[in-house]
Amino acid sequence: MAKRFNAQLERLNAQEFGTDGKDYLLFDGLRKNTLGAELVEIYSKLGSKYKSKSQHCCRHTFSTKFVGRTCGDFFLAKAILGHKDVETTMRYLHIFEAINRKAKKKEQKRVGV
Repeated sequence: MAKRFNAQLERLNAQEFGTDGKDYLLFDGLRKNTLGAELVEIYSKLGSKYKSKSQHCCRHTFSTKFVGRTCGDFFLAKAILGHKDVETTMRYLHIFEAINRKAKKKEQKRVGV
């Protein structure tokens, strides 16, 4: 069964991306830890001014900001992040709500309420 699956997957990939392996739209030659290695290199160049962040931390930051900027569109975030279940994406709700509360307090202070 695994052999049949792998053959079908190879056929699908060849159909989608071509057979030379260089027709990927964004990431040519991306490996599992490529991003991690790039992050380590970037932070080492920045020096001690910035604390090093993991891939997971960067993904979490992106997700939180994305949900905030789309006014809580968790279904769109779910699709972009590749989550199977919106419940996974909803983990960012507490952060979104905190950002919302902070923005409301700032606005109330600005208008004198």
